[in-house]
Amino acid sequence: MNIGSHKKLPHYSVVGEKNNFYLWIDNDGKGSSSKWIKGSNAFSLYNDLARLFKKDKKAFITLLTQQHSKHSK
Repeated sequence: MNIGSHKKLPHYSVVGEKNNFYLWIDNDGKGSSSKWIKGSNAFSLYNDLARLFKKDKKAFITLLTQQHSKHSK
């Protein structure tokens, strides 16, 4: 799940698989990744993000940003 790209900012991304992934945010060209999110909590969060990605991009970005802060390095 990607919004934007490394060539076009902002860039928001979920990188990995449903039960093992990290979140990527790049608003300023520097970029930041979260810690890896694993297990059943990851599976639930991934499904929530996927649902929002399909229906409400703003809510997807909001949830991704909140979780990125929660799981920051």
